[in-house]
Amino acid sequence: MAVDEPQIEQYMGAVRQVARSLRSRLRADTVDLEELEADGFEALVRALRDYDSSKGPLIQYIVIRCRGAMIDGLRRRMLSTRTQRTNGLEEPLLLPLEHILADDLR
Repeated sequence: MAVDEPQIEQYMGAVRQVARSLRSRLRADTVDLEELEADGFEALVRALRDYDSSKGPLIQYIVIRCRGAMIDGLRRRMLSTRTQRTNGLEEPLLLPLEHILADDLR
C-alpha cells in the first residue's frame, strides 16, 4: 500500500520530537540528530504502510516504531559491542562523513 505524502508530513514533527528526546539521553558527541531523524523517517513510512487499528492508536504505534528504528540505527553505527562497553571499553569519538571528506579535500 502506498503512503500519501501529506500523511507522512503530518507525523514528521512527532518523529523529530522522538529524535530530540532520544538524543538528549545520549552523549552528544556520539549521536547525530540528522541520522536519528533519517532512521525515524524511514520507520515512519513503514509504520504508516503496516498500521492497522488493532495495533492501537496510530501516533503511539508511530512513536514506538520510530524510536526502535533509531535505537537499531545507533547500534548499527556503534564501533564496539555492548559487552565491550560494559567491560569499560570507551567508544571512540565518531566523526561525520562530511568532516572526513572535507579533511581529504584540503
